Amino acid sequence: MRNLFKIFPFFVFLAILPSIGSAQSTTKSDEISELKDRVLDRKLQLNLVRELIRREKLDTQYPVLDFVFKNSMSNRYILQSVEYFVDEEKVFSFLSDADSADSQSKEVPSFNLNLAPGSHQVRVVAIYKGNDSGVFSYLNNYKVRSEGTAEVEIKKGQNSKLDVVGFEKGGLFTDFKERPSVEITVSK
Repeated sequence: MRNLFKIFPFFVFLAILPSIGSAQSTTKSDEISELKDRVLDRKLQLNLVRELIRREKLDTQYPVLDFVFKNSMSNRYILQSVEYFVDEEKVFSFLSDADSADSQSKEVPSFNLNLAPGSHQVRVVAIYKGNDSGVFSYLNNYKVRSEGTAEVEIKKGQNSKLDVVGFEKGGLFTDFKERPSVEITVSK
């Protein structure tokens, strides 16, 4: 019985040990959760400030960036949609209601955006649907995504223009899904 009392503190220590480790890990996980919450709060605050600047039209002092999209694809492709992203934020979306190449407009409405001076990453995503008949009618089931990116330097007091062209690259033996391409050129 005496030996049992000598070993008893050891068993108590073993019983308490897991709770000591979990208290430390709980503290670490609490700290991590708190940091995540602070980061999310800051992001929310920045988004609210951006929205306030747009809503109050405070960004109209900034230079204008004009987006002009021209669709130079053949009738084998129908333009379904175009999206513009600036610094990974979607700023414009166009969805075509055209069902055939005959009713398809060749240009997306132009779009302009006031941007703060500095360097900005622009990304354009165009989605095309296949449009063919006869032996190649299976192409009607295909949707092809094409993407182009450019780095744009906005200077104070100077407007810029982005010419975006959707075109077919490659030759006769280029796969149907690899032909659509988007090219972006910047002009002042």
